[in-house]
Amino acid sequence: MVLEEERKKFIESFKDEKHKYDIKEIPGVLGIYIKTKLHPASKYISLIDVYISSDELAKEADKKMLYISAMYGREAENDGVGFINNKINDPLNFSLNNCFYRISNSKFFIKDKEISGAELLDKIYAAHIKPTKVFGGLFFRFKFFVYRIFLASIFNFLAKAFYYLLFFINGDKYDYEPILKTVKINGRIISSPSGDNYEVEDKSKESAKVDFLGYKINRRIVFSYSIINFIFFITFQYFNIKPVWLKLMLSNNFLMLIYLAISLSLVDYIFPFIFKRIIIKLTNIFAYFKYKNII
Repeated sequence: MVLEEERKKFIESFKDEKHKYDIKEIPGVLGIYIKTKLHPASKYISLIDVYISSDELAKEADKKMLYISAMYGREAENDGVGFINNKINDPLNFSLNNCFYRISNSKFFIKDKEISGAELLDKIYAAHIKPTKVFGGLFFRFKFFVYRIFLASIFNFLAKAFYYLLFFINGDKYDYEPILKTVKINGRIISSPSGDNYEVEDKSKESAKVDFLGYKINRRIVFSYSIINFIFFITFQYFNIKPVWLKLMLSNNFLMLIYLAISLSLVDYIFPFIFKRIIIKLTNIFAYFKYKNII
């Protein structure tokens, strides 16, 4: 439990004679926040949080890690900031975990370098508004474009491509949320770290199965499997591709059955299994670049 004296010391540590920021206390934790506008007439605000979590406070170490975040967006309820898709020259959203506070002497540190609370707020705010500077923010805007726009867009596009390939094959809308690490199929949570909302896959698929060449399979997969084979047929005919192995397979019932068994298994099980894991991997890479700390 945080003593009132410690709380006051922490808050006072951020103040200086200039009083540039309207510093307010974060209820429930040892922390402060400031809200400010880059331009007085703007509809958007900047929100900066600096606090020590309850778990961190419970540790015996005197030097506590500070959780720092800077957000820019529309003002929301409960003193929050509503999410917006930040432009390249907007104040930068970021978080830091390399700053510390020593309880015994009320000193702040960036890594191992001592700094005052007021100086720490100045540095956080300066980094937050750096992209808005015409010349001083050029390098920040370049990094923002490379990581959060260009690279993030590439991996988002690839993830969406496999999403639609999977949807084409079996009709599943497979969504992965990288922050919460939850998996949804057709809008229903089927996997989450807590497992609290776990649900099995849609049982209606069982009733949608048909007998296809002696193989119980979903109607949607019959459709996609037929389309894929038809595309191969048209391609081979158009380019006059007539491999010897294809003629041999079509003239031999046993080889034809092997082809059907393998190709149906690929479309029904193996491709969906692989595509789902690729979607998760690509989405995680997308999130890494989209939320990469670039300060």
